[in-house]
Amino acid sequence: MFIYPNPVFTTVTILFDPVLNDAELTIYDLFGQKVKEISHFSGSALTFDRGSLVGSIYFVQITQGNKVIATGKLVITDQY
Repeated sequence: MFIYPNPVFTTVTILFDPVLNDAELTIYDLFGQKVKEISHFSGSALTFDRGSLVGSIYFVQITQGNKVIATGKLVITDQY
């Protein structure tokens, strides 16, 4: 999994290898609280807007078929 840009100001793209099918992305804050979830996506890349996520460090988890495929760290900044 490759996350760019990181740190993120507005939009982030996550690349996957191998290609995923019906996967789920979950983002957790530093306290382990689920703050964003994107379900039922497929392909080798996912691009999304930070939405209401405030500037902080987050943890990303990708699952497919109840199996953790990848984990990573995402930094969101409020300054460009």
